[in-house]
Amino acid sequence: MQTNNVAFLIKGAISSGSKPTKHIQEKTIISCYKTIYKHIVGINKSYNFDFYIHSWNYQFEDLFTSLYNPTLSVFEDNKIYEKIISERSGDTLKESYPSIRMKHSRYNQCSHCLSIQKVTNLLKNNLEKNYKYVFYYRPDVILNKNVILTDYQVDKFVYSNDFNGGDFHWAMNVENSLKFGDIFEKNTFGWGCHGFIDKFIQEYLGIPIERDKIKPGPSGDQEVFYKSSNNFKKYAFNINVL
Repeated sequence: MQTNNVAFLIKGAISSGSKPTKHIQEKTIISCYKTIYKHIVGINKSYNFDFYIHSWNYQFEDLFTSLYNPTLSVFEDNKIYEKIISERSGDTLKESYPSIRMKHSRYNQCSHCLSIQKVTNLLKNNLEKNYKYVFYYRPDVILNKNVILTDYQVDKFVYSNDFNGGDFHWAMNVENSLKFGDIFEKNTFGWGCHGFIDKFIQEYLGIPIERDKIKPGPSGDQEVFYKSSNNFKKYAFNINVL
């Protein structure tokens, strides 16, 4: 049965550089929200979006909730999972992020995948909505280009942003998302930054990856807020969302 329902899954933690003040983190969350609504939700007016959130930034639960009005959400401190993350990744929590030593660590990559599992578990509780698309998205990247849902043939491909090993977002169907949610438990391709998730999708899900038209990077269409140019940051934060 054809539907126009989209499950939009936000997961993980905010990356805010070496000075993660409360103000910068709040600005990051708000800017990401505004670009999602302008370039994804607002441009696909015939689709209904449900937001699901699993966040390690539990201190911003009220802000996330007020912005996204999620269908289901969980906010946690990932330190309570330190033992299991260390066992799965073979790495330890040496310093709290955003320490340079932890930025691309196996520990952080594994922690991200645990959040993917947890947000997918939220989706499993609401499958009666019969979603056509499932989007996984970071809570800290901003966007300046429209995402047109009809461009995504999710029964044939899993889509990521246009970068080898791109991990800013993924688009897929529900069946593949339920398999994707196994990545924390069943990844056998290591936990290095960029690449292992591509391998997991291709081998475990058994479906090709297609890069979409969203190019990441400081001069591209999508970037982590703290890495973006001042003009890009201003653009994102000053978007008027009705």
